[in-house]
This record gives sequence, C-alpha cells and structure tokens, in this order.
Amino acid sequence: MRAAGLIEKGWPVPAVARRLGVGENIVYVWRKKLREGGRQALEARPLTGPEHRLDEHEREELRGLVEAGPEASGYGTQIWSLPLIADLVLRRFGVSYDPGHLSRVLHGIGLSWQKPRAKAAERDEEAIERWRREEAARIAGKPRRRGRRSSSPTKPASRRSPR
Repeated sequence: MRAAGLIEKGWPVPAVARRLGVGENIVYVWRKKLREGGRQALEARPLTGPEHRLDEHEREELRGLVEAGPEASGYGTQIWSLPLIADLVLRRFGVSYDPGHLSRVLHGIGLSWQKPRAKAAERDEEAIERWRREEAARIAGKPRRRGRRSSSPTKPASRRSPR
C-alpha cells in the first residue's frame, strides 16, 4: 500500500523501487494492478495451494497403511522409505507423488518418515550394553596427549631455542 501511495503521488517507478527496497519489475506490476483494479487489487490474499490429490479418507487410510509397516503391504522390508511409500500410494490410490514432496504429505497427516516406530528386530541389546560398558568406557577413559603438538602430521613438535 505504501507503493500505491507513492505511485498515486506521481513518483517514478525506479524511485519507488529504491524507496521500498524492491525490484522495479514488481513496482511495474503493482502500478498496473493499481490502474486496473484500484487499491483493492493490491490487497494481500491468502495463498492457497493445490487441492489435495488424496481426499481425507484416503489420507487416513494411507496413515494406517504406513503405521502397519511395509511388510503388511507386501514389501519385503521392515523399514519405509519415501520411494517405497510413493510406490504404495501409486499402487493403492493411483496417485503419483514425487518422493521429495511425499514427506510434506506425511507430515500433514501427522507422520514423519524419519522416525522409526520400533527398533530393528535384529538389534542385540546385550551386545549393545556390553559395548557401552567395555568399549565406550575404554574410549572415553583414554588420557589426552600432553606436551607440545605439531601442526605437521610428519614432524614432531620441537622446542626452539631463543635467539
């Protein structure tokens, strides 16, 4: 609306652009809208995205399918990936999604493909705990090297005698 005021006062487009810190092209667009539709044409409108390609019922069904896991849908794995879910959506609903966009769809139905619901079946809790007790403690307990350090990996640090 500030641009509209300046344009109505007769300011040249380059001056309006400089004053508002925008490109001249957008000021020309605003000026044209102002001439054709008045200030109403410049009012902000909510941005509406494209319609959902899956209706509410289908999105809820997708949520259930994803929560049931890939094996329940006939895939030979226990872990979902976006391309796998895209394939499921295509097979079940006949709708093609780019896997990159599918993460937004999943987020919209309350799912995040990044967080597994359960731990891997092959997980060995005893081996993990043993590693934590023995190896992690040993690694964390290593004393730090003392003395001068060299920036060269091939030369030890040396003392220079003062001149």
